[in-house]
Amino acid sequence: MMWAGTTPDAATILACFAPEAVQSEIRTEAQQKKCVEVVSRSNSRWSGYRVLDRQNFGDDRMVTTVSYQTADGGSVLDRLKLRRIGSEWKFDGQLGEDTELKPGRIRWGDGLVK
Repeated sequence: MMWAGTTPDAATILACFAPEAVQSEIRTEAQQKKCVEVVSRSNSRWSGYRVLDRQNFGDDRMVTTVSYQTADGGSVLDRLKLRRIGSEWKFDGQLGEDTELKPGRIRWGDGLVK
């Protein structure tokens, strides 16, 4: 997704999302355009990133903690849900800092709680 955000290609960016997000949250052309703008704008703010941690929830789900470096030397932490669809990992949403990373606490885009 980080690389895809550097391209102006909506199809490339949208391919990074879990299918439920595309079907429910970003299904219209206007929603897709807004999504591409948000991803591209976010990527332009970062000078780099590093994955600090990951926790697996089975073979097809993980939560990663990412530190984004800003152009002014600061950093921003984010926790991302990723889900394997076929052979690729797709973005499946963000988690708040207070969400416990324990089995049975995380709701995924496909409706499962793991």
